[in-house]
Amino acid sequence: LYVLCIEPLLRWLASNPSIARVALPGIGSKPTLFAYADDLTICTSDTKSVEEALDVMDVYMRASGGRLKKPKSSIVSINGAVGRIAVGDIPVVQSTKVLGVHFARGGASGESWKEVGDTLQSLRDEY
Repeated sequence: LYVLCIEPLLRWLASNPSIARVALPGIGSKPTLFAYADDLTICTSDTKSVEEALDVMDVYMRASGGRLKKPKSSIVSINGAVGRIAVGDIPVVQSTKVLGVHFARGGASGESWKEVGDTLQSLRDEY
């Protein structure tokens, strides 16, 4: 049911021309967002686009009764485009974890590979 309810928001965000796209390495297109279950990651390149995405989400939440979990929300400025301490009520942080991958100002963080290495080491130690 949740997937059906969030689909209009995802389409609205993805088709919004006021939200700048980001070129990601290894991907020919410029995705706007990634959604998995109730997690939403919006990829954009400037503060104005972040504000536009938050405005779109605000309209959606008022219409649907949905809520943004602000304690679980954050902004990571991968390329340094967002220089504020916060945008709206959402804090700008140095790093975050998206679907198990750590991201920091420079992109995907080495912390993810450390976790993979630690897991492999513990599996090896079991045998």
